[in-house]
Amino acid sequence: MKIVKIALAIVVLLAVALGATALIARNSDGPIGMFPGGPLVGGDEIDRFIVGWGWAREVDTIEMQLIGDDTSRTTWFVEHLARGYIPASTAFPPGKNWHERADGQEAWLRIEGDRYHVRLDRIDDAELMAELRKVVERKYGASTGGEVWWFKLHSLAPIPAVTF
Repeated sequence: MKIVKIALAIVVLLAVALGATALIARNSDGPIGMFPGGPLVGGDEIDRFIVGWGWAREVDTIEMQLIGDDTSRTTWFVEHLARGYIPASTAFPPGKNWHERADGQEAWLRIEGDRYHVRLDRIDDAELMAELRKVVERKYGASTGGEVWWFKLHSLAPIPAVTF
């Protein structure tokens, strides 16, 4: 009986800690680990047009907020042939739904503390998606698991004028 009480106390403490973390994350500047956070407001806004995403190849996770949403999330980042992609596994975490409204939407990305204005476009090219899965397996040592929606990143920063 004593073991059951101890186990129950541990479960209750764990549930309270997880709930508190989720509540704190929702009211913070960005997510905390896997817990969705508040809007991305901190960090320098990068106002240059991003031509290639190769500079971020080694970045494991980024923070992303769809424009109009009041929450942000942590997600993987994939670079392939200088283009940036965000995978959205439909299997994990449960209850995720941002991917269902992301196609064609503007978003903020926070990468290593800096914010980038982008548009997300869902891709449906089976060959490209197979290549991206291979990149994920090499980079993370794991598969995305289940169905994955892939979004290509398009920089929305102003393109600088070129004068001759």
